[in-house]
Amino acid sequence: MRHVLIILLSALLTTCGVQPTLLEEVRAQGELRVVTRNSPITYFIGQAGPEGPDYDLLQGFADHLGVKLKLVEADRFGDLLSEVESGRAHLAAAGLTVTAERARRVDFGPPYQQVSQSLVHHRGRKAPRSPADLVGKRIEVVAQSSYVETLTAARGKFPDLAWTEDPTADAGELLDRVARGEADYTLVDSNLFAIYQRYHPELRVAFNMTEGDALAWAFQRRGDRSLIDEAAAYLAGIRASGQLAHVMDRYYGHKATFDYAGTRKFMRDYQTLLPRYRKQFEAA
Repeated sequence: MRHVLIILLSALLTTCGVQPTLLEEVRAQGELRVVTRNSPITYFIGQAGPEGPDYDLLQGFADHLGVKLKLVEADRFGDLLSEVESGRAHLAAAGLTVTAERARRVDFGPPYQQVSQSLVHHRGRKAPRSPADLVGKRIEVVAQSSYVETLTAARGKFPDLAWTEDPTADAGELLDRVARGEADYTLVDSNLFAIYQRYHPELRVAFNMTEGDALAWAFQRRGDRSLIDEAAAYLAGIRASGQLAHVMDRYYGHKATFDYAGTRKFMRDYQTLLPRYRKQFEAA
């Protein structure tokens, strides 16, 4: 029945000589196709099913449109924009920072979160104070990320600044490497660090390379802002109702209460104390 409606709508609009808008296409197809990445700041499978900040917002947007949400995971971070440019996805939602370079390839919707790019190091190492202290150090970042753009800009002032771009790793994996001493530093968004610090309490932020970066969804550039405008209306509505703040508090509300000693004790208890009572918890 859905396919019949799509055909009828296309025929009607073609007869009238009017090209359907992207918003009309989405509603006619009955699904919102979104490309994303598996990450604690975007989308992941939790104990109760799919969750994550972007997932919660996307599911709300799909409900707002009256369509089903269809998520496609990109193998690499660099594939996100390509999926949108090709039209295989209606939008990309993966904690994407709005940058001038990306804005030449896609159109961005309104920001839904502000973050900073934090330079992270192991607490056992001397903390650098500025980009000048990074020269000659092992810096690893996600390939084709906004972190590469930031470091490239910094190299204009410090020509000897060098780094390694990993095309397959995500920011979480690079934080693991810094925690194990396999890399000196990495760059991650502040919201991601707030979550991963719970798993790696030995990591610290030396300083922020950028401040107030906007995160937004990316849409195909096609001279049609109908879907972007609808997303803007949806985000404005949940911001006014407090629902957006509720989503952010659910995933990031803990970051103001981080306690190094308490986190280390919890991790020890998880490894030594929990096994004694696991069967009782599962039975209950």
